[in-house]
Amino acid sequence: MKRVATVACVLGLLGSSLSLSCSSSDDGGASGGSSGSGGSSATGGASGSSGSGGSGGTSATGGTGGGTGGSGGCAGADTNNDPNNCGGCGFVCPTGASCAAGKCKCPTGTDACGTECKDVTSDNANCGACGNPCSGVETCNAGKCECNSGAPVKAFAADVQPIFDASCATAKCHAGATAEANLDLTGGNAYAALVGVATDQCNGNRVRVTASSPADSYLMNKLTGHGMCTGKRMPKDKPALAQTDIDTVAAWICAGANDD
Repeated sequence: MKRVATVACVLGLLGSSLSLSCSSSDDGGASGGSSGSGGSSATGGASGSSGSGGSGGTSATGGTGGGTGGSGGCAGADTNNDPNNCGGCGFVCPTGASCAAGKCKCPTGTDACGTECKDVTSDNANCGACGNPCSGVETCNAGKCECNSGAPVKAFAADVQPIFDASCATAKCHAGATAEANLDLTGGNAYAALVGVATDQCNGNRVRVTASSPADSYLMNKLTGHGMCTGKRMPKDKPALAQTDIDTVAAWICAGANDD
């Protein structure tokens, strides 16, 4: 019995030693995996010599990143016909457009204006061309802004001139002999400089104010910043006029651009 106990004791000690040895080996393996940058894989951790094996894991991660760069799961998309990946991953067609042969196409009669297909023949915000707005007293008809019947009547002296005085009829802008573009908008001079007068821009092919037609009045292009031949929106280097002010100028023109 003593002999058996002795053997058991020796085996127990050996088992303990083996257990400690195994535990030590496991710790070493984990450490090896930790030192490698790619120790996310169990295989990388098991190999004690594999700091470099871990780096291999980093390289694999780079490959995954490349796929993500292709716009979040675009792999397998039909870039010839998919409107969300038209011509390439992540190239989204405007709302309402289809994708054919890798190119976005809006329905007949509409144009791609930003993120949507718009009917430029009737859209007040994109009348005749993308980004060309009608004023609040006009409606887009056949691609041209036309005055609404019953638009409010505005007078030049009482309603329009105060807008110029507060925004454009100032030194280094549109005042006096050195007025920008030879357009003096000061009181007593503005009307004669606007109505029926060709602009210095556009090679003289546009009129500053055409009575009863804001769409044919270059002044409106300068106030909105759309459809200009050259230069900057008015007032220059200042915030844009409030829409109510733009509508007032348009209403005055719609009413005949009278000197009243």
